[in-house]
Amino acid sequence: MTKQTFLSGNQFVEHHSWCEPAWKKLKASQQEDRVHHGLILVAPEGYAGNNFASFWAQEILCSTGDACGHCKSCHLLQTGTHPDFYRIGVLEDKKKISIDQIRDFTGAIHEKAHLSGWRIAIIEAADSLSENGFNALLKTLEEPGEKTLIMLITSKVSALSATIKSRCQMIHLDDFREESLKNWLSKQTNNNFSDEAINMAIRVSHSAPLLAFSSLENSESTEFDQFLDLLSVLSSNGLLSQYVQSSSESALKVLNQWLAVTDWVIALSITASFTENEPKALVKLAQAANVRLLFKFRDSLLFLLKELQTGVSLSLPMQLDQLSAHWAHCFSD
Repeated sequence: MTKQTFLSGNQFVEHHSWCEPAWKKLKASQQEDRVHHGLILVAPEGYAGNNFASFWAQEILCSTGDACGHCKSCHLLQTGTHPDFYRIGVLEDKKKISIDQIRDFTGAIHEKAHLSGWRIAIIEAADSLSENGFNALLKTLEEPGEKTLIMLITSKVSALSATIKSRCQMIHLDDFREESLKNWLSKQTNNNFSDEAINMAIRVSHSAPLLAFSSLENSESTEFDQFLDLLSVLSSNGLLSQYVQSSSESALKVLNQWLAVTDWVIALSITASFTENEPKALVKLAQAANVRLLFKFRDSLLFLLKELQTGVSLSLPMQLDQLSAHWAHCFSD
C-alpha cells in the first residue's frame, strides 16, 4: 500500500471545494453514528475520488476521528501497514479486478479488527470488477459485519449492477457548476490566467477540476489552442494522420481533445451565443458547422475512442483520415 498524506477534513475540502457537500454529509453521518457500510463514490478522473476515499478512511480509522496524523492508526496508515485497511484496484497486467482479489479482502475483512474496531476497504475503478467479482462482493455488502465500510469508486455508475447500487449509499463528487469551477481555478492559479485560458482548460478537461488545473499549469491550453487551429485546417479536407503519431496513447489524447472541441462547437452552434472569451478559431467553426452532421461525427468519434480504450487493434492512420474526411464534411456548404 502507498504512503498516506494527512490532512484534516477541513484542509482537504479547502483545496477540493467540489467535495465539500459530500464531506459534510459523511461527517454528519459519522457524528450521528450512522455510517453506511457501503459507499459508491461517483468521481470521474480529475475529481480526486481516490484521495477523497483515502481521507474519509483516515478519519474513520483515526482514534480522534479527524486524521490527526499522530495516533497509532494514523502512523500505520502512513506506512501502508494498517491491518484493518485494504485497497483493491486493477493489477498492472490486467484489465479487470478479479474474483480472487475480492475473495482475499472479503475473507480478511470479516476477521476481528485489530485497532479501532473498523475495517475499511477502497475499491478503485469499481466498474472494472469482473462479473464473478461483483457477485463475490455482493455477499459482503449484504452481510458486512459490524463497523465495516466498503467504498467503491467509479466514473461509470451505470456499469454497476442495480443490486450493488441498492446496497450502497451514492455520493456524487462530480457535481461542480462551471462558474464555481472557474472561481476555484482562478483562486488556485492566483489569477495568473485569462478567462479565455481558463475556459479552454475547462473544455479540454471536460470540466474535471484537477485535470483543468493541470492543463493550465502545464500550458496544455496553448497546446489545445494549436490543435484547434489544426482542426480549422482539417475542416478544409486536411488529413489528421499527417500530424499525429501512430500510437494508441497519442491517438487517445487527440481524440479526447477532438471530442472536447466537437462538444464545444455543437453547444455554440445551437445557442449561437459567442463571447469575447471564446477562441476565434472555435467561433469560426461554430458559425460554419452543420450541427446535424456534427452529432453523427461525434458518434463516430465516441465509437473509435471506445475501440481504442478496449484494446481493439486498429489501423490508426486510416481511422484518423476517415474521421478527418467526416469532420470536413460537417463544414462543407
